Amino acid sequence: MPFCKMFKEQTLSKAKVMKRLRRDYILIYLSRDRHLVPNKFQKFGVPRHYFLNKNGKILFESFGVLEPKGFFTLLDEADLNS
Repeated sequence: MPFCKMFKEQTLSKAKVMKRLRRDYILIYLSRDRHLVPNKFQKFGVPRHYFLNKNGKILFESFGVLEPKGFFTLLDEADLNS
């Protein structure tokens, strides 16, 4: 199973994950196979998670398939770096 699909099924399908994401972030989904990905974003090592400020500067980034508990830890780290 492709890693992005695995991440969607294991983590993004959970209501508590999406509730926090929608509450605290503006969500953008880009697929390197279907979208033009800006050069400042890596196209390999997916899924990638980027946290930007309102000017588009990358404040924090990570990648990989994380289960909900690990993804909440990632969100906490992103919050500390913003």
